[in-house]
Amino acid sequence: MNHDFLSHRDARSTGAFDYRTPSAQFRCREGVLSVRPVGPEFGVREEEVVLAELESCLQQVGRRLRAIALDMTDISTPKSHGLKFCFELSRRAKRDHASMSIRVESTAWIDAFELLHSGDAFTIEHAPARASWST
Repeated sequence: MNHDFLSHRDARSTGAFDYRTPSAQFRCREGVLSVRPVGPEFGVREEEVVLAELESCLQQVGRRLRAIALDMTDISTPKSHGLKFCFELSRRAKRDHASMSIRVESTAWIDAFELLHSGDAFTIEHAPARASWST
């Protein structure tokens, strides 16, 4: 896939871009690539599509990549393809000598990562859902 990520001339030198598809949102600023898959489900089709789109983003960022920030807060529950995607993204981050963090909303994600002994594969940030106030 070859996408035009550039909305202005400065993006060529800085590697900055914002890119949205039906499957995910991608943003790169100062060497940090943020990826946010669209939820609430993340199955085999979503995994394949987002990985293909991600590869294009990684090529765009190139050697400027310092970190990958994966935001899984829109994905309701951890299922096999979502977990596989997280570890595949971690593998690609390590390949490119970048750090990786994952932001999750559900404690089920944290439990799944602990069960799988994610260890030093990535940093996990728990971002609980905002409480809704009734009046």
